[in-house]
Amino acid sequence: MVPVTHGWLRAAGGALLPALCSGLILAGACAQETGPIKIGVSANFTDVNMAPMLDGARLAVQEINAKGGINGRLLELVERDDREDPDSAVVVATELYNDAGIVAVLGNGFSGLTLAAAPVYNGGANPVVQISPTASAPAVSRAGRYTFRMCPSDLAHGGALARWARDGLGYQRGVVLYGNDDYGRGVRQSFTTEFVALDGQILTADPYLGSPRTWGHTSTASPGAGEPSSSSWQGISMKRSTSWLKRVAGASPYHSWGATASSVSRDRAPWPKGPTSQRRTCR
Repeated sequence: MVPVTHGWLRAAGGALLPALCSGLILAGACAQETGPIKIGVSANFTDVNMAPMLDGARLAVQEINAKGGINGRLLELVERDDREDPDSAVVVATELYNDAGIVAVLGNGFSGLTLAAAPVYNGGANPVVQISPTASAPAVSRAGRYTFRMCPSDLAHGGALARWARDGLGYQRGVVLYGNDDYGRGVRQSFTTEFVALDGQILTADPYLGSPRTWGHTSTASPGAGEPSSSSWQGISMKRSTSWLKRVAGASPYHSWGATASSVSRDRAPWPKGPTSQRRTCR
């Protein structure tokens, strides 16, 4: 699976704005006939993966305004940081929704925050178009008539990863560790379904809490001799967890970082050389 790059995010933010504004104006959806066209942008701008989205939006506004705007009207961004927190995302969505001059919102960055804010944008007498360039949870497709996304859902991400692990690398057994949020659960479900459909075996699928660098979750698999029980898994380091997964899976694990950490074993061949981790932005 190819990670989503910062360049792609900049391109997404830049390509979305002119098409969005043109469509809204042609449809007569703008609340005002004169003055700037206001577009909200909501994400955690301090996150290294989300900052390029804001950069792309700003660049698009600069380029479009330099050419006279849309139908003679300049664009204006209303930037609000959601702090990567669902409650903050709702507060920001309410503020943007109540601004009668805002015709649409670019955001949120992550699936959970997009889903948290969607009821606000889709509610009331005057819904506001919400478009996320990176929210990939399948539930985003059902979040409301005015909520959209630009990247494929986790049904595509997880399935592609499973096919690569099973058919491309030839792995037969796997352990899935996933972030216990909308993004992680979506990737876990689609990965597991596809991997099993390809005659693969998932030994266990467990959520982790917090950063995957210090896995903390309850495991349903039985640890080997000398390894901690499921009740004492909190805060185990990456190195120790990897060692435990090798003993469960019977071979060196494969890690795919993002929302889901999948450890897949192949008894008949050594682990191939090359990168052992991937991180992508869509979630």
